[in-house]
Amino acid sequence: GILKINQSGSVVLAQGWERRVPHMTLNEMKDAWGSDMDVNNLHCIHEKIRSSLEDVWQHGEDEWRFESEGLDDDDAVYEDEEYELRRQIFLENYDAFINSRKGV
Repeated sequence: GILKINQSGSVVLAQGWERRVPHMTLNEMKDAWGSDMDVNNLHCIHEKIRSSLEDVWQHGEDEWRFESEGLDDDDAVYEDEEYELRRQIFLENYDAFINSRKGV
């Protein structure tokens, strides 16, 4: 996971959490709260989170790639096309659910 409970009972970031961040979070970082978009940190994202993600994830033309030593080239790649397809399927299913609840 991304978070863990330490010995004192506090919630902390798990080791290697950066690699397990979902595609959606990376897109939000790029579009809203990354250091390029939110220079005054109006979204109040802790600097450790922003800098850690920006250090290891790189967005190319159509994908996010985890760039860390010791990984193969094909490890931890999120393709934007696949994300958009999953997003579209979710929205269609959600719309169908809402319509069925309304009796449409």
